[in-house]
Parts: sequence; C-alpha cells; structure tokens
Amino acid sequence: MPDGTDVVLRPILPQDKPYLVSILRRMSTESRCLRFHHAKARLTRGELRYLTEIDYQDHFAWCAFIVDDSGTFAIGVARYVRVAPMSDHAEVAIEIVDQYQSRGVGTALIDLLAQAALEHGITSFIAYVEPVNASVIRWAQKAGGSFVRESGVLRVEVSLPAAGSTQPSMNQELVRST
Repeated sequence: MPDGTDVVLRPILPQDKPYLVSILRRMSTESRCLRFHHAKARLTRGELRYLTEIDYQDHFAWCAFIVDDSGTFAIGVARYVRVAPMSDHAEVAIEIVDQYQSRGVGTALIDLLAQAALEHGITSFIAYVEPVNASVIRWAQKAGGSFVRESGVLRVEVSLPAAGSTQPSMNQELVRST
C-alpha cells in the first residue's frame, strides 16, 4: 500500500471462514449496508460454507490479508458468481474493512478477479449498488459501465476488458501471490 504495508492476495479457501467473520465484524454499519443492502450483523454457517467452499470457475473469490509480527488479518474479499450456467455474466461483490478502503486494495482485488473471470469465459460483471455508494459508482464510470435503476438500487454492468485489462494496473504492485 502507499504507506509501505504489504498486502498478500490469494484465492479464498474453505478454512477462511473465520477471516470472513472478522471482515464483517470490523466493517462499519454503513459499509455493511452498502455491501449487503442492510446492516448484516453476522454470517450463518450456510452462508460461510457458500462463500468459502467454491468451485473457482463459476464462483471465484480473492482475499486480501496483512501478515505482520502480530498475526494474519483479513482486510477484504472480492468475488464473482456466474449468474446462470454457461452465462458470460457474473455478479460481483467486494467488501473491504473500513480502515483499508481507498488505499488500492479493492482495485487490486477486482483486477485479479476480472482476470480470473476472463479465463473462465465471463465477459461482464454485474453489481447491484446502493445509489449512495460513490466509490463503486466512480469505479464503474471509469470502467465504462452502464447503469439502470431497479427497485431502488442501481444495476451496474461493466465489460471486463475495461475492468480487468491484460495490462497490470498500478495496484498490481500490491500483489504478492502465495
């Protein structure tokens, strides 16, 4: 990160359930509302299983961690889920612990996620975004996304070559794959 903090990015694993619990617990109520469309307080066992026991093709997720002398801390996760079998569209979601937002972690995660999606035949990301979620709206606008209002939220669609160019973004410097 700009302050010199090393961030490790890797695909999610089934044993990452406690890390997802930690990320949610450390997000503010506002951030949880922006991500889940309500102030989700906890994840059920079924949700944790669904979010971590994935096939890495139709459902893929990258996690961001800080590893230092005091331990390993999850700070974010980005995922896509293909909207239907054989579809080239996937719904995308990202959550970053508040103190690490706007520091390039989300961009690095979404770049890696887009590369994985393209490798699996996905060409567009779709997200359902609260109209006040300025950071996601700004990202989608920069990526040439389209917006449609549906039931009080914005349906955002972004073509992946714009979101996940084969050229590394400036934020790829953050990545140390493990």
